[in-house]
Amino acid sequence: MQDIYNSLRKPVFAVNGKIFRPVWFFIFFLMIVAVLKLYIIGWDTPGAKLGMLAFMLHAVCDSLWMNIFFEKKRRDLAVLDITGSFVFLALSVFLLFKVDRLVSYLLVPGLIWLGYLTILCVSIWLLNKNTA
Repeated sequence: MQDIYNSLRKPVFAVNGKIFRPVWFFIFFLMIVAVLKLYIIGWDTPGAKLGMLAFMLHAVCDSLWMNIFFEKKRRDLAVLDITGSFVFLALSVFLLFKVDRLVSYLLVPGLIWLGYLTILCVSIWLLNKNTA
């Protein structure tokens, strides 16, 4: 994947590919803490199930993105997928804020990072859409 990423035309604001793994590790750690805290609070807390559903839809989109972008090389579909992931995570932050503010705050770094990645994905798609 690193070779594919390095071979693509990227915008000037693109980070080095080696940054992704440690950033995602940190964000996934925060997400795990958020889900565990939500579990402790209880699924029957009003809004918890809906917020978790939005989070799970985000996770599904997130898990599909690498295959779509790198294996299938469908950058156009990857843009749709990552946009969906961003929307579902934003919805999770909003819905879970009403359940527990700390749970919501723990998801915000991931939302910021995913916003950046969404813009990066769109830019890479636009810069490379006429190449093989």
